[in-house]
Parts: sequence; C-alpha cells; structure tokens
Amino acid sequence: MFREAHLYDCTASTVARVTGAKFGHAVSCAEVSVTHQSSTAAHGDQTAIRHFLMETVRWQSGYFSIDCSLKSSQPLGTDSTIKKMTMTIFSHQTTSIRRAIMASLLLTPLLTPVLGMQSAHAHEFSALIKAKKYAEVERAIGAKLATNTNDADALLAKVDLILIEGKVVRLDEGVKFAEQCIAGNPQNSECHEALGSVLGVKAEKGGMMAGISSLGKIRDSFKKALELDPRNFSAAQSLMTFYLEVPSLMGGSTSKAKDVIAEMQKINPTAANLLQAKLDLKDENFEKAKGGVLAVNANGNADIAQLQNEIAIEIAQTLVKDKKFADAEKLLREVIQRFPDSSVAYLGLGRSLQEQGKAKEALLPLEKSLNIEVTGAALYRLGKTWQALGDKPKAISFFERALAFTPELGKKTRADAEEQLKLLK
Repeated sequence: MFREAHLYDCTASTVARVTGAKFGHAVSCAEVSVTHQSSTAAHGDQTAIRHFLMETVRWQSGYFSIDCSLKSSQPLGTDSTIKKMTMTIFSHQTTSIRRAIMASLLLTPLLTPVLGMQSAHAHEFSALIKAKKYAEVERAIGAKLATNTNDADALLAKVDLILIEGKVVRLDEGVKFAEQCIAGNPQNSECHEALGSVLGVKAEKGGMMAGISSLGKIRDSFKKALELDPRNFSAAQSLMTFYLEVPSLMGGSTSKAKDVIAEMQKINPTAANLLQAKLDLKDENFEKAKGGVLAVNANGNADIAQLQNEIAIEIAQTLVKDKKFADAEKLLREVIQRFPDSSVAYLGLGRSLQEQGKAKEALLPLEKSLNIEVTGAALYRLGKTWQALGDKPKAISFFERALAFTPELGKKTRADAEEQLKLLK
C-alpha cells in the first residue's frame, strides 16, 4: 500500500513524520522528490531526488509513526530552503516476513503453536532432541565440542536447542553457533541452512526492523545451502517460501520461486512436484495443491516423505486459517493415513474438529498428538476441548500445563489460556 506525505517550506534538517499505519504492518521510507530554492536568484528552483533514512518508530494505541530525516549525496547548501517535499512510503503485512523467513513452516518453533516441536536439522543428536532429552544432549554436545570446537553436528544441535527454547535473548548466541558451524565447515549445507533458520526466528521475534534488515542474509543462507546440496529439500522449500511470501521490493519473486522448482525438477522430479503443490497453494488453487501433494508416492524416501508431510500440513493450516475446517479435516485424515506418527497432523485434525463444534470427536486426535509428542499447543487445545465439554478440572489442568510448558506458547495463545483460566476459576 502506498501513501504520500507532503511538507512545505521546510529546511534540510526537517524530520518528516508519517502516522496511521496499522499494527502488524511494516513501514519504510522510500524515495522523495524535493523542490528547493536557493537564495541566489540565478539558481532558481531545482528539483532533485533525495532519500530518507528511517530513524525512529514510535508505537501508540496500535498505530505507529515513523520519523525520517533527509539524506542526500548532493547537499542542498546552507542557502537553500525546501519548498516542497513529497515522501512516498509503503506498508505491507509483516506476516509475509514471518512466513518467509524459516526453513520449513513446520521444522522450527517459529510459527504458530499449532505446530509440533522438532529438530530442524538431521544430525547425530536428532533422536535425543526428538525425545526431549535436552540435558543429555547438552552434555553430549559439550563432550563433542571439547575435542573439536567446529564439530558440525554439535553446533547444529546447539542451534536446534536454542530454537526449541525459544528465548529471544539467546538468538544472537544461536547466530554465533551457526556462523561458527559455517566457518569450520564451509561446505556443509546444513550449517548455512541453520544460519538462515536462526536468523529467521530472530527476525520474527525481534520485531519489524530485525526482520527487514535480515531478509537478504536469510535468503542468501538458504541459497548457499541449496547450492552446496541440491538435494537439501528443506532448504529448497525455505528458499521458495521466501520468494513467494516476501514482497518484491524486498527480494520476493514468483519467477524465482518457479526457478527453484525447475532446478529441482532436474534433481528430483518428485520433490519438484511437491514444491509445485506449494506454488499452487500460494495461487489459492487448493484442489490442485491437495491433489498434487497427495499424488506423491515417497517410495520409502524419508526426505521426500518429510517434505510431503510438511507441505500437506501447510495446505491444511491454510484451510484452517481460511476457516475451511471441513476441508482441513478431510485433508488431515488423508495425511494421517500416510503419516500415522505425525503429531502435527493429529493436532491439526483435533483443532479442525474443535472449530466445527465437534469437541467430543476432537479429543481422540488431540490425545493421540500428545501421546506422540508433548507440545504446549496440544495441551492448550485439550484445555479448550475439555472446557467446551464442561469438565472444569480437566480444562484447568491442561491450561496450567500448557502455560508451564517449555517452549512457551505464542503470545496470543498464552493470553487466551490465561484468560480461560480466570474464567474457569
């Protein structure tokens, strides 16, 4: 969305303030056209293109104002007065950044609490992390790094643990571990992917400025990961997600997303078909996307199966977001037939049923999800379900467990759990 701000009879040091952008949008200063007049009559009016630098963003009552100061490689001169200054700003939904900046929409804790917690990278510590034996993982990592400070598996596991913990204050540490992984193992695709992943989480949790400033490095990390290993399907999906979801002014490009599919077609046509389903989803061709992802036969290939599961869940999540709960239910039941150990699929199915008012029917898939993998999201959904069924003690118990769970619930979900507890008590 584009808007213009006009300032008249100001000086080169004038600060322009633009207000009114809604919460959840990013605003940046862009090119401005400046007409200025020199005190020397011979010079007359002159028009030039200048640029603004973003300096301050202020939040107030759900809106923010942005202060931008004039920057020019050609100073106006002390005898000049700006007669008119027109600034064009643009705003866009920051959810585009959020959706673009992670490896897989399902592999890390970046996205919604509806997703399960998994290790983002395959390494020798993955099984222990999946079993949530975090203290044991930390000890094993320490022993490994004591003998080799650049051990790739150990450093990747450190990044995963930080992502799972989900604390903003530790994300810079995660970036350092990923960069150390790259420095010691420059040809390791997963080290580069890990950097893109942790930068993505940092951008998502660190606010608008962090997101915008990191986009290029996030994209380049995934590109390098794919360059080093063209069969790194999660990196391919991440890069494609970036191109599809980030605004074109910030590096997004549908044509480049199609290029990712074309290159993958040369390497693995099955993976390319799954990525095409992702593109169809972006184009809101839900039937084609569902048909494409369900038509794939992984033939025992674990990496293809994982990619298929992730993209199928992504389609289902989009249907849930669009309140097409019956469609999501149907798809998730098919996903569960193919992936009976997918805690995320059971969780999504439980939510789809819950949203349709089928609380009793939602219990079984939600409990199944929790049995496969304990997550804060499953605990929260069970709290909502027991609340709908009128069992206050069970609802309170699950809400309390969800609020005590690590990593923490997302802010919106956490706030709702706290509110429901107050109502129940």
